[in-house]
Amino acid sequence: MLLGKIGLYNAKNNKYIRMNHEDMDAVSWRRSWESFSVYDAGKGEIALHCDVFNRFVRMRDIDKVDASGASKTLPAGWTWERFKLVQVLLKPGSEIALHNSIFNRFMRMHGDANKMDSSDVKHINALPDGWTWERFKVVEAGFGQVALHSSIHNRFVRMWHGDMDRSSNKDAGALPDSWWAERFTVVDCGGGKVAFHNARFNRFVRMNHGDMDRSATKAGDALPSGWTWECFTPIEAFTCKTGSGSSCRSCVAPGSRTATDHCNSCNAGYALVGRVCKSEHAVTSAPSARGDDKTTTATCPAGMYIKKCEVIKVGSGNLADGAVVSDDATKCTAQSTFPDMRVKAKASCSTKKTYAISTPAWRTGTKTASCAKPLSCNCRSAWRVKDQCWSGHQTAATFNPSQGKCTRKSGSDGIQVTAVCEVLACSTGANAGCKSCVGERDRQVVNHCASCNPGYYLDGGICKAYSCHKTLGSGCASCRAQNQRTAHNQCASCNFGWALVGTQCKDDHVVLSGFSGSRDDDTTSATCPNGMYAHKCEVVEVQGAGGGRRRRRGQNSKLGDGLDVPNAQTCTAITTTGVKLKSKAHCSTTETVIADSGSRWKKGWVEVGCSKGDAVSCTCWSAWRVNDYCKAGPNNNGWAATFKPIRGKCKRFSPGGGHRIKVHAVCSMERCSSFAGCPDGYHSKPLTTIGSSVDGCCTPAACPAGSTGTDVPSGCTCSAGYTGSIAVSGKSPFYTGSCAAVDCPDNSEGSSVPSGCACKAGYSGKITATSSSPFYSGTCVETCALFTCPKGYKPKDSTTVANSLSGCCEPVDCPAGSSGTAVHSGCGCDAGRSGTISATSSAPYFSGSCSTVACPDNSEGAHVPSGCTCNAGYSGTIKASKASPFYTGSCAAVACPADSSGKDVPSGCSCNVGFSGKIKSSATSPFYTGKCAAVDCPAHSSGSNVPAGCACDAGFKGSITAAASSPFYFGKCEAVACPKHSTGTDVPSGCKCKNGYKGQIKAATASPFFTGKCTPVGCPDNTEGNNVPGGCDCLAGFSGEIEGDDSRPWYTGKCEAQACPAGSSGTDLPSGCTCDAGYSGSVTAVKTSPFYSGGCTAVSCPANSKGSNVPSGCTCNAGYVGRISAASSSPFYSGSCVATCSLFSCPKGYQPKAGSTVGNDLAACCDAVACPAKSTGKDVPTGCACYGGYQGTIEAATKAPFYSGSCEAVACPARSTGTSIPDGCTCKAGYSGSISTATSSPYFTGECKHVDCPAKSSGRNVVKGCACDAGFSGKVTATKSAPFYHSTCEAVACPAFSTGKDVASGCTCDAGRMPGPLHGNGAQGLQVSCRLLRHHLGHLCGAFLQRQLPACSMPCSLNRKQRAERLRVQCWLRRQDHRVFFPANVGEKFAVCTSDANKKQLEAACTIMAASLWVQALLFGLFSALSLPLGALLGIALAPVSSKVTARWMAFGSGALVFAVATQLYGESLFRLAASTYGPRPGCGPACKERCTNVVLQIICAMIGACLYLALNRWLENLGKPEQQQQTAECDTRSLRSLELGVGAGIETVPETRPLPPIAALSSLRRASTIHEDDTGEVTTSSGNVALSMWLGMMLDGIPEALMLGFMTNEGAVTFSFLVAIFIANFPEAFSGASLLLGQRMSVWRIMAMWLILFSLTGLLAMIGSLIMPANVDKRDTRERLWMLVGSVAISRHLPNPRWRSPNGGEMRIVPCVTDENLHKLVEIDSSGKESIVGYILFYVDDTLAVGPPEYVHGFFDWLEATWETSGREVVSKDTTVRFLGLELSMTESGNLKIAQPGYIDELLRKRQVTGFSKVPFMKEWATDEIPENVDTSPELIKEAQQRCGEILWTTQRTRPDAAYAAMMMARLTTR
Repeated sequence: MLLGKIGLYNAKNNKYIRMNHEDMDAVSWRRSWESFSVYDAGKGEIALHCDVFNRFVRMRDIDKVDASGASKTLPAGWTWERFKLVQVLLKPGSEIALHNSIFNRFMRMHGDANKMDSSDVKHINALPDGWTWERFKVVEAGFGQVALHSSIHNRFVRMWHGDMDRSSNKDAGALPDSWWAERFTVVDCGGGKVAFHNARFNRFVRMNHGDMDRSATKAGDALPSGWTWECFTPIEAFTCKTGSGSSCRSCVAPGSRTATDHCNSCNAGYALVGRVCKSEHAVTSAPSARGDDKTTTATCPAGMYIKKCEVIKVGSGNLADGAVVSDDATKCTAQSTFPDMRVKAKASCSTKKTYAISTPAWRTGTKTASCAKPLSCNCRSAWRVKDQCWSGHQTAATFNPSQGKCTRKSGSDGIQVTAVCEVLACSTGANAGCKSCVGERDRQVVNHCASCNPGYYLDGGICKAYSCHKTLGSGCASCRAQNQRTAHNQCASCNFGWALVGTQCKDDHVVLSGFSGSRDDDTTSATCPNGMYAHKCEVVEVQGAGGGRRRRRGQNSKLGDGLDVPNAQTCTAITTTGVKLKSKAHCSTTETVIADSGSRWKKGWVEVGCSKGDAVSCTCWSAWRVNDYCKAGPNNNGWAATFKPIRGKCKRFSPGGGHRIKVHAVCSMERCSSFAGCPDGYHSKPLTTIGSSVDGCCTPAACPAGSTGTDVPSGCTCSAGYTGSIAVSGKSPFYTGSCAAVDCPDNSEGSSVPSGCACKAGYSGKITATSSSPFYSGTCVETCALFTCPKGYKPKDSTTVANSLSGCCEPVDCPAGSSGTAVHSGCGCDAGRSGTISATSSAPYFSGSCSTVACPDNSEGAHVPSGCTCNAGYSGTIKASKASPFYTGSCAAVACPADSSGKDVPSGCSCNVGFSGKIKSSATSPFYTGKCAAVDCPAHSSGSNVPAGCACDAGFKGSITAAASSPFYFGKCEAVACPKHSTGTDVPSGCKCKNGYKGQIKAATASPFFTGKCTPVGCPDNTEGNNVPGGCDCLAGFSGEIEGDDSRPWYTGKCEAQACPAGSSGTDLPSGCTCDAGYSGSVTAVKTSPFYSGGCTAVSCPANSKGSNVPSGCTCNAGYVGRISAASSSPFYSGSCVATCSLFSCPKGYQPKAGSTVGNDLAACCDAVACPAKSTGKDVPTGCACYGGYQGTIEAATKAPFYSGSCEAVACPARSTGTSIPDGCTCKAGYSGSISTATSSPYFTGECKHVDCPAKSSGRNVVKGCACDAGFSGKVTATKSAPFYHSTCEAVACPAFSTGKDVASGCTCDAGRMPGPLHGNGAQGLQVSCRLLRHHLGHLCGAFLQRQLPACSMPCSLNRKQRAERLRVQCWLRRQDHRVFFPANVGEKFAVCTSDANKKQLEAACTIMAASLWVQALLFGLFSALSLPLGALLGIALAPVSSKVTARWMAFGSGALVFAVATQLYGESLFRLAASTYGPRPGCGPACKERCTNVVLQIICAMIGACLYLALNRWLENLGKPEQQQQTAECDTRSLRSLELGVGAGIETVPETRPLPPIAALSSLRRASTIHEDDTGEVTTSSGNVALSMWLGMMLDGIPEALMLGFMTNEGAVTFSFLVAIFIANFPEAFSGASLLLGQRMSVWRIMAMWLILFSLTGLLAMIGSLIMPANVDKRDTRERLWMLVGSVAISRHLPNPRWRSPNGGEMRIVPCVTDENLHKLVEIDSSGKESIVGYILFYVDDTLAVGPPEYVHGFFDWLEATWETSGREVVSKDTTVRFLGLELSMTESGNLKIAQPGYIDELLRKRQVTGFSKVPFMKEWATDEIPENVDTSPELIKEAQQRCGEILWTTQRTRPDAAYAAMMMARLTTR
């Protein structure tokens, strides 16, 4: 396998190893013969192959290195070609950190500064993982060198001038070949330290305290031993992450790591496998031995457990005997079958803990291994898995569990099934966590608890919290802390009305005391808990009988002497002789007080009442037996110690005698707030009132006004004279109805009867109030005379005279069914009848009747008078009554009886839940039949009955709840199954603990309905494991087996210690065994047979001795002396056999000592040989080096003189003379330098360098020959003394007929003469060209950079214009025969196309180009005039066209032509004139004067052309003017045309790098025809020769235009913008003219013919102009033109893509700006290809200005000066001012760039004679357009004002924009 390519370099000799055909030698350069491909030769060896010769490097057996035979691959038997790498100081590709032990710091690449420094003080093994600046990747740099790359910064370490810094951005794999500052040779410092040497600077990298710098100059192989600052210890900088999200808990120390994330310990869920923390890992064992029943085991790493165990690599395609997993799930064992079979075991391990459960081995039938969570299953058979381990038709050694079990069915030979089970997690901790967990093998659920923390209870293995509800209904105000609870709802405090009884809040509670003594008057008391009071006291559970007295019949002593209630919380029972009893107190939270009969005993009736509150219970205490003296009455034999009060009183009777009694009343202090509610007719007393009855909590309502009675509940009746009724009510005022006063009757007057009524006048009688209707008595009788019988009276005879009713009227009797005195006094219906009888005045003197009333609801009968009876289920009586509803009483529904519920009996009553029976209505008391009986408790439960509550018997679980339907209860009691680890049908039937468990299970009534548990028995002595059921393994060194049993001690078997093996001694394996003397090894107790690992092996005889082994005895070999004895410690023997010097061979460089010396080391037997002549050193073994100037090597040898080699003097190097370097060497003539001796190759320092040609000459160097520059004469001769040459080059004077200082400065031909062919040598031409090239460099760059035209080659990517331009340049060079001016070196440098290979192609191209100039002119002319026919067509199509549209088109065309003329012709000339006045030479030089003359000639010619145009235009107008001319509106635009008419074709311009085109005579605005208004007001043109006038005018404009296009074509000055301007200017003329001509009814074909003639004529004239105009109209010296083009070609070669290295290590290039061809951008390209502008460059003629950061500007000028010869650069600074284009650039104190024109401004001030000035601000408010009156406005003053404004505007546009507003206002005033 190819590993890469290398070179082998020896720094001491400064040479590379080379393969020279079939031999090997060394050279001082590196090429392909010195490059070797490195191939992996296996076993850590390599082979070096030279691809050039197809041979390997070979070391032969004759101490020679040469080349092998030809072979591309390395044959297996070739051993001479294999080499082992002994030491690799730094491994390429590794990431390292470099530590200096002197400063205890690491080398660092600083991230915030461009430098290298050192880290903080840090030990080498304590490199923090977060330190990324200190880590470097070793990059292979080629030929044995490396580079150090920082990944975090993406930069290389670099040795630069004076310091250590960092490179620019560069990827590690992209180290450029030219980057020599980043390459280092690794030098071995010894002791694991290295140094880094840079060959270019010949220095070492050095740590200088907190900084990194360079050492002094020192060769790479000459590192002094004392240079410790240069030595670094490299460590592989592996990072290691810890904490959450990583696997490592802790890491290996940084200096000891061998990989990334090299862990020392792991986080939870990971285990350390080698150096890596893993959660899963697969282990495959070694193959087993061949044979039947051979096993091999794969063991999981520590902390890991088996998930799956498999058998792999099984022979014969079967599954062998299967696999089994150890109980602790750490070992997977595979077992083979057949004699020729080998198997492997594969264990899939993870950190998830598992265990294995296996069935007994080799059992037949179906075998199952099960656990809570099986992961995988294994089967092992006694004879092949495929024959024994069956599941249906499938067999497998490893299979998945089914339904949580591992089941397999065996064949006839038996199997063993193993289940690998996951250990269910179980965490212990506070709160709901387990206090202790069930054993790992016994867990059935996650967090399977064995016990719980306080406050929690165990439910099915899960710890659950005791709950507590804090609600008003529950009683708890606050609960006990969770860890203090032992049951549900255990309270810490209670709500109001509840009391804390233990941990429960209760509102009632029963307290039972213990038994009293059996003596007379012994007592026992039951006391209520705090917050509770006794409401009832009782005597219970009486034992024994009264003794000593005869009991009378009916008496017994079971209650002793009765009860005493000393306080409201205590009930005390008093016994009598021979009786034991208990006291029982019924307590509640309602407060009680005790009222008693006094402290003295009383007899007879004893009565006690409550002064406050209501009596709720009573007790009696007798001095002699309750049954004899606490009687209910004198004649009542009933007696009781506890009895109920009667009408709120406690009353008992004592018969008398000497035995008396005491009575206590328990008075409830319950507040009325607890009273159920007052009955109707009562007011409620305040809720705080003490009471629990109607009398205590209610007040009867008083009878209202108008009524009489005790109170409302007792009944109220209306007073006499009042009518109405009062009934009780439950709402205020607690009664209904009222008593209203009866009005006075007829014939009487008064307010009411109670107030009194008097008869009216004419009436007699008295009205008295009564209680019955009509609630008064008496009448007022009218006399007969005046009397009219009232209604109900029958008048007497009319002749009777009377004045009273009796005298005048007879009363009418009441009719049947009614009763009363007479009708007039009122007749009331009889009881049971309804109706009214009213008196009338007419017979029968009454109206109405009385009808019988029907029986009311819930009753039956004919009607009320005949009698009504209540329906079945209703109770009550119905009686007839006179008052509405004419009966009294009602039939009320009977309420449902006890133990039933419902609205009432008629509506239906159903038995309460838990009761059975049926209730039916009845008409007889109690008005229902049937009853509800309580249902008995069902089976397996106990209790009085279902309503009272039934509880499941012990051992049964469930609940019994009362129900309304048969069987009138819900639920049942089920037998609880036997708990875990026990066997039996269920708990009631009895449960027994399993084998290995101890304990007892008993039935209980509380959850879990049994008590006790079966706990696993711990493992016995000499075993380990959780418990016997979980498995107990014998400790290491013990053998035996422990199995569970159901009898004490609940297991069988034991573990016995094994004896020490042979070769060792000790009590037994567990106690420890040590190897005997002479034996090595160790014996370690293990669990598996033979119960130990290791062993004791006899130690072989040591070196230089012989014998079987040490225990058997060893003797020294011949030539050695000593004694060997066995020992018990390493090396398990003592003594040695020491060699004598006769057997010792001295190493190379040492000679044996004289005589025979006893010893076996170098010091005793050998002496070092001294260094030979011409060399220095301590001795040969330590190394000898030749003196300076001598070459050779001194190498140690084993034969006399015990060294080889010698030191020979080195000859003087090239370019120097002398015998040898030690004797001295001097440089030859023409060379400069000195030669000194040196100890390293080439054994001298210095060199003899060529001396460059001096000033005024040129050539390669002085030795090769220097020729004087063009224009200079003389010669240059080499010498040995400084300056190592003699020069006589002097400038040549200008020749005849020319003027100038000398030829070098420039000579111009006199007037009237033209330069002829150049004569002279190439050197003269070269000098001229160099000067011209230097002067025109800037402008050439600007001119050709935008075209990007190299001198040679024409790639297909160029467009036609670029190709034409390039061919034009090359062909021009061919015509000028430029070879005369090109020396060989110039031709190579500029790559001018003079090679023969390109001649034919170039000549053909030039011929085509020369022939195509007239074609180009023709095309240019036709294109510029194409708008004429197009405009004419459009004008004809759109005619007629309004005058406004025509005027706008004409204005647009004029502007287009003005643009072309102003910018292309006049503007450029004016700009060049202005530019020629600025530059390094102030003033107006020859070029300035020449250009000024050119501008003046242009103006003169323009004036002449304008006048000629006006004259011709007027002639045309007169020619077409009619005789009768009306008003003429002449639009004269010829004045503008006068500015455009050309200065002619013969006007020359001063040529620049490209010739300026002559100013053409172009026209934009054509003649305006005569127009007038007709009678209709429309504007029309006059008839006549208008068409001919326009056509002739356009022809006049077109002729000079076309000729000028031809001239400009030959000059190459035609631009696209110029052509477009002419095209646009011609369009409006044709458009408007055609429209006007069509309006004059000229035919369309005639109009188009006129414009097509002009179109064709323009193209033809342009072609003629090109043909008659010579290709070169510039009359300047041909040599100057030639060299400017040569310079252009050269610059176009270099500037289109110039590149050099940026300060940051990137690449720099120049990019031209689009808007200005002279302005270029300075662009930096970083390593990622990103471009950024860092500066700008401006080329103008031969001046160059660069703006940007200093390092980038100087870098550009460095490249420019290396490419071209330039003058010295000038830098703008605070002390230096630079002048460029007339502007002075300087730097202010604050560092800002200042641009000024002090020279120009001073000249203006001097010119205008301004000597003083003052600063006056120009305010906008001062600005005005008003011109004062009486101001001199003469043309001379206006002209001067305009000139001065122009001067000021020039300044404001460049350096003084602050004065622009004032200058603008001045300019405005000058034009008004």
